[in-house]
Parts: sequence; structure tokens; C-alpha cells
Amino acid sequence: MTEQEIRKHLFKKTGTDLTLFENVDILTAQAPASAEQLLLQAVFEKYPLVIFTNLTRDSFYMMAYDNFSRTSCPSTGIFSELIIHGAASMHEDDRDIFSRSFR
Repeated sequence: MTEQEIRKHLFKKTGTDLTLFENVDILTAQAPASAEQLLLQAVFEKYPLVIFTNLTRDSFYMMAYDNFSRTSCPSTGIFSELIIHGAASMHEDDRDIFSRSFR
């Protein structure tokens, strides 16, 4: 996400024109929790589904899951099972290539 896209998103969320704060780092001017929330909102505007994966432990954690699919998925668990679950929700023509992408 570019700086301009982040500024546009934050303006939509806060109604504040960030050019007024050109010499102020908005993320350090706010409480850490508020800054984190602003960053997460900007990321989720662009990417509705964010999955953190530990391939060594075969585990995952879904950070956001907002209308990404009609099929519900667990928010934490075993990554290889998530791939099986995801493949099962796809059209049969796409299942094999999706599954092979994560082997």
C-alpha cells in the first residue's frame, strides 16, 4: 500500500486531512493501540483476509476474515488442514492446482 493510499484511507476513516500533519508522524502522535488499529484498518481495507502461517509448526492464525468467501473457515489451527478445507470449497477444476501450490 502506498503512502497516498494510506492517507486516503485514513482520511475516509477519520475525516482529517493528513496534510495538516505533514511534519507530524501520526503513528507516534497517537497511543500505541490507536496507531496499531489505524494500520490494521488500512491493511484490511486492501486485504480482507490475512493469514499468519508458521510452516515449521504447520500452524496458522487468521488475522481477519471479512466476507472473503461464502464458506466459513477456522481462525486458528493446522495449516495443512486449512489448505484441505480451502480446496474443498473451490470449484473442482481449481482444487488440484490450489492444493499443489501449498505442498
